[in-house]
Amino acid sequence: LDEAQLQLVELIKSRTSVPIITVLVEGRPRIIRRIVDLSSAIVMMYLPGMEGGQALVDVLFGDYNPSGRLPITYPKYNHHLSTYDYKWTEVKGGNTIDVEFEFGHGLSYTTFSYSDLNVPSKINWDDQIVITLNVRNTGLRQGDHSILLYVSDLYRTITPPQKQIQFSLDRHDLSFIGIDLTRQTEPGLFTVTVGNLSANFTLVGEDQPSS
Repeated sequence: LDEAQLQLVELIKSRTSVPIITVLVEGRPRIIRRIVDLSSAIVMMYLPGMEGGQALVDVLFGDYNPSGRLPITYPKYNHHLSTYDYKWTEVKGGNTIDVEFEFGHGLSYTTFSYSDLNVPSKINWDDQIVITLNVRNTGLRQGDHSILLYVSDLYRTITPPQKQIQFSLDRHDLSFIGIDLTRQTEPGLFTVTVGNLSANFTLVGEDQPSS
């Protein structure tokens, strides 16, 4: 989000105790982590069109109970845009993804509870899979609610194998454009980085001993 808008929210929060509702009118996610905790509520409007103002008023004044869910994983940091909800395998061994709001996140003026999930223990190859559960509105307001169902295959015949990958470089791959606008390669210490791995090597000049 633009720095001026972030500072505006921070200034309002420092001058008043009135709850702040942040309304995001945007076609793509903006980074808002500085003001998330300063906001009592956040409304994602996307690009609502000419009647968007009236729709927003209906939501803010409680005339309409919102029920939308995020169709994206909302990022917390720059360059962390993910087009899918992360899988359970990605949190194994502490490999977590720090996001602002998960895929499917959404709030309402009421609450819902789930119970009695019923899944067949064995399903034949050509059977239709029928899954049932009970959903109860546990709040004081009438509302709509989208139920998200996820299915994960825990065992597969094809799993990502471990492979040894080889890169071949020469001194021209280590070059840069010098002040005279010509390509140059200088001897010295270099660092190779792949993911979270790194190692150093020394490039020996033509007139230097190779030992």
